[in-house]
Amino acid sequence: MKIIILLVCVLYVTFGFSQEVNTQNNDLRVKREIFTVKDLLHDKKIIYKLETSMSGQFTVVIEENKKIVKVKKVGTQQAQKMDDIFVDRYISLKYMMDSSNRKKCKSYYQLSLRGELLSVCEAEKEKIKIVKEFIAKFEKQCS
Repeated sequence: MKIIILLVCVLYVTFGFSQEVNTQNNDLRVKREIFTVKDLLHDKKIIYKLETSMSGQFTVVIEENKKIVKVKKVGTQQAQKMDDIFVDRYISLKYMMDSSNRKKCKSYYQLSLRGELLSVCEAEKEKIKIVKEFIAKFEKQCS
């Protein structure tokens, strides 16, 4: 009888504790980019971003040469407004305006909307003007 109890205890210890408990890693500090605008015109590579965290907080970020220059939290309504404006500009730049026919052109701006990229070349003056206006509004939101 003692052998059976000892055997049950040994089996319980070896198999009962060996199962790993699945854990979730929902780190609330993880950021997801909603949109980015990269200014490639200047020597300093400037990136303008709207990010969201897992907890639903929105931040506006400006980076120069991969260093964060300015970060500001914005409310949901303000972030939604910025996103709507960017999506409107992005769609009109990509689908409603003529693109440069040059395969090799110097890219002044690179826009990213949820992973989809759009480059604005130096020959596309009207597009450059629209992007500059958006950047001015973006910087105004950061101040």
